[in-house]
Parts: sequence; structure tokens; C-alpha cells
Amino acid sequence: MNILMSEGWFPILFIGIISAIGILIMSFKVTRTDLFITSSILNLICISLFFYSLTDIKSWKDFAVGFITISSLIGIWTGTIIGMLIKK
Repeated sequence: MNILMSEGWFPILFIGIISAIGILIMSFKVTRTDLFITSSILNLICISLFFYSLTDIKSWKDFAVGFITISSLIGIWTGTIIGMLIKK
């Protein structure tokens, strides 16, 4: 049984990969300051959505919002770090 191709985990991992690639592509087009500001705003949005899923949704069936925001947050951090290292 392959975990990457299972029905539930693939969209979550795919969103993380897409957000990392999006931030990485954006890092070539903007300055480091703009990249950091954009990444910070997206991080705040992801953190607030995660806490919303913890406090207001309260069921495991709808907790996928939390997993998706964590995956997106990790993708944003990865793309920002790689983008900052490339922009040296």
C-alpha cells in the first residue's frame, strides 16, 4: 500500500509541493524583502486557518483543513528558505 497514492494524503502533499514551487518561482521575480513579506502574510493566514480548524470545526472529518494548512505552511517555509539561499 503506497501512502503517496492513497486517496486522503495525496491532495495534502500536492498542496505543499505546489506552494513550495510557487514561492520558489516568485523568489526569482521579486526582491528578498518582498519575498519575506509575502511569505510572512501567507504564514499568518495558514496559522489562523489551522487554529480555526481546531477551534470551530471540532470534528475529525473536517480536520482536513488543518492538515492542508500545515502542508501549505511547510511548503511556504521550504520555498522561502530555498529562494533566500538562491538569491544570495
